Amino acid sequence: MAGRTYRVELTATTDLIPAERADFWSELVTGYHCRLDYRYKQPDGFRGGTIRQRTANYQVVDFRSDPIQYVRTPGQVRRDPDEDYRFLVPTQGEMVVRQETSPRAR
Repeated sequence: MAGRTYRVELTATTDLIPAERADFWSELVTGYHCRLDYRYKQPDGFRGGTIRQRTANYQVVDFRSDPIQYVRTPGQVRRDPDEDYRFLVPTQGEMVVRQETSPRAR
């Protein structure tokens, strides 16, 4: 992408059949960020959408979805390191961020 290119991309799971939505969401979020584990409360019929604004160097993503847990394991960090920064701002609902304080074998 050229240095001055600015793009806006809208994505939603509502256009997919319910059985495909969780897999689609997992691939979409991994593509925006890095490898994660996804823990859906209700994978069948999961609803989510994004508005992604990006340039060659930066992106801002607005996520809205049904309840979900995103987990990044130590093994994923080793296999798919990610040196980028994240700035998370919940605009609705609740967001909980946890960090494991003791090492565990994975």
